[in-house]
Amino acid sequence: MKQLCGILCALCLLTALLAGLIWTVGTSAPLMTAAMRHAAPPEKTYLPAEHYEAVCEMLTGYLRGELPEFQYTWVGENGSTYLAFQEHEQRHMEDCRALFQLDRRVMYIAAAAGAILLVLCVLCGRMAWKALHWTTALLLLAVTALAVWAAVDFNSLFIQFHRVAFTNNLWLLNPNTDLLIRLMPTQLFVFYAVVIGAPWGLGALVLNAVTRHARSRRKKNEDD
Repeated sequence: MKQLCGILCALCLLTALLAGLIWTVGTSAPLMTAAMRHAAPPEKTYLPAEHYEAVCEMLTGYLRGELPEFQYTWVGENGSTYLAFQEHEQRHMEDCRALFQLDRRVMYIAAAAGAILLVLCVLCGRMAWKALHWTTALLLLAVTALAVWAAVDFNSLFIQFHRVAFTNNLWLLNPNTDLLIRLMPTQLFVFYAVVIGAPWGLGALVLNAVTRHARSRRKKNEDD
């Protein structure tokens, strides 16, 4: 039971950290605006540069659940009103919003469970800390393997993620006709993967170091 407590604690804490990073980074309009302007400049998207900030405000507000509809309109130089996104793009973003809402629930549940389990690990002693330490190390190893995969062939990893995360093919957008994929090309998600993955890896390393220290200290106290 002590080992199980440590294993579950590591899983909950690192899951909460990942979910929190995804929510924080993915719903940040200023970060998305900067990343989008770099990865998808106006000459590639055909969206006027002055609309980027408003589009990102709408997009992130929709993902947070604050806006009921995923759509952006603007008036062109000829006075015509343009709708930015088509129905199938809106339906895909409905799926994305559902994932973000799930992510937020997972974040709260995992954080609460992780805090409780961490207290139990303190009470359980060295065996729990040992299990927590090695579980963290194994998770770091698994994520490192994913990082290597991403570095070698990010597109294949990205495609596999979509196949697991979505139950339909709405994510297969056409850059010739769909603004969403032009605004959010693969390069944008490479940036997000780095921004989310780097602090997660650092957090996992810190947790691993803390648990190693706690385990060694408990062992020393027991030997004394």
